[in-house]
Amino acid sequence: MDGQIGGDINKPVVELGVPGNSVPGNSVPDNSVPAKRATLDLSKAKQVKACSEAVSNLKISPSSATPGKARTVSSTDTPYQKSSHAFDFRFVASDDEVRQLLVDQTCDKRQDVAVISHPDDLSQANLVSRLTISEEGRHRLSSGKLFEGPQPLTLVMDIRKLTGEELPKFNDLLDPDNPCLYDKVRQKKCPLGEHVSLLVLADPEQLASVGQSDDAPGADFWRRINRPDNTWQFDPQSNNAPSMDIDEVPPLLAELPPERTMDDDTTLVIDCHLHSNWRQLLLGGPGVDEQGRIQHLPGRLETLRAGQRVILKGADWQDLAFEQTIRQMLAHKCFESNGKICPLPDDVQFYQMPVEKNELRLLFQSLPCPSDQEDDKEQAPPNPIIINESNISEWLNPIAIAPEGYAVPNTCLLEQVRAGGVVTVTSPLTEAIWFRLLGSLHTIRKTTGLAPRLQVAHSRQQPEALGLTENDKPPLSNVRINSAFSAVTYQQHAQASHWINDDLINNDPTNNYPTNNDPTAPLVIQVNNQTRFSQLFDNVHITSEQKAHFGRRPSGLQEALTTGRPVVLRGLESNSTLQQLLEPLVVGQPLLVNGQLQTYPQAQVTVLWPESANSPSSIFRSMVATGEPCPEVDLWGINAHRHGIPRTELPEQALNELYEAFKTVPTELCSPLPEITETLLNNLILAARRAQQLDQSSQLLPYHWRKAINSTITHGTRQHPTVRDFMKVACWQLLPDAHEKPNAYKKPDQAASVDPDQLTAIISGVPRLDRAFVKQNLWPLARAFDSTIFNKALQLSYERPIPLRDEKKKSGRILRNDRGLHA
Repeated sequence: MDGQIGGDINKPVVELGVPGNSVPGNSVPDNSVPAKRATLDLSKAKQVKACSEAVSNLKISPSSATPGKARTVSSTDTPYQKSSHAFDFRFVASDDEVRQLLVDQTCDKRQDVAVISHPDDLSQANLVSRLTISEEGRHRLSSGKLFEGPQPLTLVMDIRKLTGEELPKFNDLLDPDNPCLYDKVRQKKCPLGEHVSLLVLADPEQLASVGQSDDAPGADFWRRINRPDNTWQFDPQSNNAPSMDIDEVPPLLAELPPERTMDDDTTLVIDCHLHSNWRQLLLGGPGVDEQGRIQHLPGRLETLRAGQRVILKGADWQDLAFEQTIRQMLAHKCFESNGKICPLPDDVQFYQMPVEKNELRLLFQSLPCPSDQEDDKEQAPPNPIIINESNISEWLNPIAIAPEGYAVPNTCLLEQVRAGGVVTVTSPLTEAIWFRLLGSLHTIRKTTGLAPRLQVAHSRQQPEALGLTENDKPPLSNVRINSAFSAVTYQQHAQASHWINDDLINNDPTNNYPTNNDPTAPLVIQVNNQTRFSQLFDNVHITSEQKAHFGRRPSGLQEALTTGRPVVLRGLESNSTLQQLLEPLVVGQPLLVNGQLQTYPQAQVTVLWPESANSPSSIFRSMVATGEPCPEVDLWGINAHRHGIPRTELPEQALNELYEAFKTVPTELCSPLPEITETLLNNLILAARRAQQLDQSSQLLPYHWRKAINSTITHGTRQHPTVRDFMKVACWQLLPDAHEKPNAYKKPDQAASVDPDQLTAIISGVPRLDRAFVKQNLWPLARAFDSTIFNKALQLSYERPIPLRDEKKKSGRILRNDRGLHA
């Protein structure tokens, strides 16, 4: 059967299950879809219209395929060939519309239907490769269902939640001429098997948001899917789009009321909500035995017996891939496990059961908390097992990588509980994750007789079902900051840089300078929001796929932590995930790395932390609260030395007074001036030097500083012209040219200079020049005239530039000069 394809298989998916279509050669009757329909409502019709307009605006031409023209197919080993694969594209507005399509294809058409919603899903469900593990542990890898298969396969690609950055990963699969994927067996890109049909589902909003949102699919995606035979292809001229009819899809399984149902000879209860991987739970998968040998771990479905009642408790029926797997199993009476087709036993009945409302609280309350008596002075508090939203997947991962490089069962949580540790939750967890954590702890209690203890160090934003009271209580007594970890806080980045250079080393932490390689010098590590945990600890890589052997590359950080070399971490405030992953080290506990606990008793770590940053980690907040501040840095002295300029020649006082003057500007008028930092002063001096070079001057003059200040510091005030005029006048007044200083080269009765163009722009169209006009436009007028128009300088106050006693006198002088100019 493999490779034998019937004549109707390559018909477009559009012909399958669409009422009213009479397609020549289609063996499917028109009434194959149940008659009970609910048409789209008015809001969805509006979405159709919006999408139609968006398609028209995109001006995307469909792919070059000619409707009705048969495509030739060459051998599957040919890397480039014309596609004969059926393809369809639909807009769907809800999960119910998707379910109707899946019901139609799976139940009515007896097809193999798989659902994916992310590129990573291609590695699931034997789509790209099949792994079969024998009882002796030997494994065989063969091509997946997308390359080879005995029956038609429809791959439903639900792209509604994908961003414009994720969609390009589907480019090869959506190639109109040669849809292909990388085949691990043949180790090259290979075309899809001829039995494969593609159905792409999108949300109408994704098209309507093109050009308006960065997450919208790009034009390249729309070109790939815009094909003549699409079911839902808009006609820009007529706005005619096939409407999606919706059946009322009943629940897949009958629901039993929540109750305490136990396993027996006739009933099997599968607690889906207590496990993180439903595929592994139901279908089994590769694992390791106690000796570290790879073997297939059977899923619960493989243990079924004829006549049993199977209850799927707490399953996530919003997961369309899970729901489709169950639907397919029921329709075909079989499932896939260990790379093989496994038939369902006879007369097995499946049911669904919701979780009891109080089950989470009962599970939580059944675990003991540390006794208050453990906190007395005679008994040391138990060690915390730090668990948070970033590291819980490591704790619950069933597989660990041994130091020798082989996969072994992950027993770290069991070992820590056996050693007397207390599971300590230090971040908010979702209800689903709480179920999995509590399920794991109850499994430990059931299989070992141990009594795991649990405490919550972070009570905020936890599920209401736990019944916790949110409060800001102090850290738990057994969660103490390790003395080997300390924090140094700073206000400006220059403080942190000079603390490193002056107090530690002269080193650029982003490069491998000799000082970072010097074992006696502190190791400085710059972290950003892209830094991954694997870059800092045990970068694991595969050394042998055949033997399933892994190699590990210990990092420089691990070596420093082991030997006691001082470590400085900078930039951690930008990476909350890394903060949570490092929490065990901060409280002196072993660090979980690839399923192995690593201890660093000689560690000496300093975290540089900006005072303005707040950490979501309560442990890091406690560490930062006890940190020491960086010493103050003389920014002017540093820049004076760097540029070889005497300190007295820098406009330090003028700039400080300029910032004081800006404080008189109402905050709602414009954005604040930039903070004076080492970088800002450096840029200011460089800008003044450029102005000096353009002026071909032998020395820096006030004019050069004014120009530099206007371009690097006060340029942001352009959003409010009057504030800009105020800053210009203040800059002139604080940094006057030599001949404009008070009484310098001033002749009696010398006429005031004026900028005629600027003055004309101010007074043009004004019906009356009076004191009220001058008062309202004082700063623009003061900028148009030079300072000699005033007997003395204006006060550097935006709203009170002239004392009340001088206001009438100065306004009159401006009016006389203005009228004289116009006369």
